[in-house]
Amino acid sequence: FHRAEGAILYNARHPEQPMKLMVIVKNLNDEEAYIASAVANAQRTNVSPIVIAEQQRHMMESFGKAPEEVARLYGMDTDRLYTLAKLLRLPKKIKDMVTAKELPVIAAADLANLDRDEQEKVLGMAARKTSGAVKGESVRDAIKKSKREKTGEVVQRSRKELLQFLENFVAVNEQENVRKVAKTL
Repeated sequence: FHRAEGAILYNARHPEQPMKLMVIVKNLNDEEAYIASAVANAQRTNVSPIVIAEQQRHMMESFGKAPEEVARLYGMDTDRLYTLAKLLRLPKKIKDMVTAKELPVIAAADLANLDRDEQEKVLGMAARKTSGAVKGESVRDAIKKSKREKTGEVVQRSRKELLQFLENFVAVNEQENVRKVAKTL
């Protein structure tokens, strides 16, 4: 199909030397044509995971395809298919971040399990942690922190972590009393 498009453009620009193509014409019903087009589209390098997820959902809803069959058509396992399906539950803002490759697919799928307010909060926490760029690890860390805040869970720290914290605190604040506490630990 891509070569045919290229040939049409070439022939329009160079009518004196038309390009000849060998083609195979297939009669396809709507379902077959949609599936062939969608799977071919997914092979392009710049296709948004959101678009792929929408096409997969369409195949399952409109044509009654089982998730396993759709995953096979796309050359992926069903876990990946379900991960992409989670993206469809996200608000437009987060979908746009995935499309722009500003947010990894797996991190976006993690956000899909949260309510809208929690998604915004976690994205804000993750962006602050990484100076604006949102990475998968920062989203996961922010989700964990948010859950701890909700449940009031106390995080246990090792003695080494506490010493490091106090040393950093001393370096920043230069308070003599804090230095004494750090030395006694």
